[in-house]
Amino acid sequence: MHKYMHIRACDDELNILPAGGLTIAYTLSEELQGIFFNIARCHPKDLFSRKLGRELASHRLKTEGPFEILPFQHPIASTIRCYIASEFGMVIECDEKGRWISDFINWEDETSNEGEILMDTSNIFDYKPSG
Repeated sequence: MHKYMHIRACDDELNILPAGGLTIAYTLSEELQGIFFNIARCHPKDLFSRKLGRELASHRLKTEGPFEILPFQHPIASTIRCYIASEFGMVIECDEKGRWISDFINWEDETSNEGEILMDTSNIFDYKPSG
């Protein structure tokens, strides 16, 4: 079973934007030693959809395996948030309603060594959303 967390894109005044964002699907290893997760990024020009983000991130975790395996620590959401923030140079905050938000300023759409766009959701050819 996967659990999910969402990081919404925001403007300079911390207002949540309708487009852009990130969804993370995660699960724990059977031995409760690690946090397995994968992510789906919503393009800054596309409307954010929790449902589609969950489906894409979960699909990636099932088919591609984990993007990263983190040591198991509580709270799990904070462990994942800290990793994402440090790995991609992002500032991720919690707003007054308890939602994770970021301006995604330092997030780059750089290509990986294989020539694919890093975590861009537009390159999923074999995935068909449910519904």
